[in-house]
Amino acid sequence: MQPLNETRVSKKCILLYVALLLLLPCTFCQSLADSGSVRQPDSSRVLVGGDAFGFRLGAGSDRSGEISLSWHKSIKRYRLETDLGWASCDDWRYLNLSTTFHFRWNITRGLNWYVGPGVNIGWYFKDYHFGLGVGAQVGLEYNLPIPLQFSLDIFPRYNIFGAREAVGFGGSGAISVRYRF
Repeated sequence: MQPLNETRVSKKCILLYVALLLLLPCTFCQSLADSGSVRQPDSSRVLVGGDAFGFRLGAGSDRSGEISLSWHKSIKRYRLETDLGWASCDDWRYLNLSTTFHFRWNITRGLNWYVGPGVNIGWYFKDYHFGLGVGAQVGLEYNLPIPLQFSLDIFPRYNIFGAREAVGFGGSGAISVRYRF
């Protein structure tokens, strides 16, 4: 019998873990929508959100800049946000995909706040390898009477692995502009 290749086994475990982190919020959202147990927002408090697509412009504590395509998928009063972006600073370049499950609450007409867990995966171009981080996003959004949304958020996270200088606590703050549909 041949011994297992530890590197091959650990890569499979990491890929399985990432797949679960990305699929779990989707499964949870779908089960909430299917159960009908989620209370619809009061119609007098319209503009809680909806599906939206736009841009997210962010900056990190390490002087990194980030630009992302941002998509929101509403499921009752919950939401799934997915961002595909490019981040860079003096030391590295990073193509990333982040997914966050949001719990949303209405503050006043058009103004909402949200918070939720998320995962960030990507590819570092400095030393050519994969990165993974987990964290949470918290923010404020304002939905105009026209189908336009502005938001301000922070996404602190712990980078489990990635470029040597990126492992550990990190994150970014961002402003976003999205078209609601």
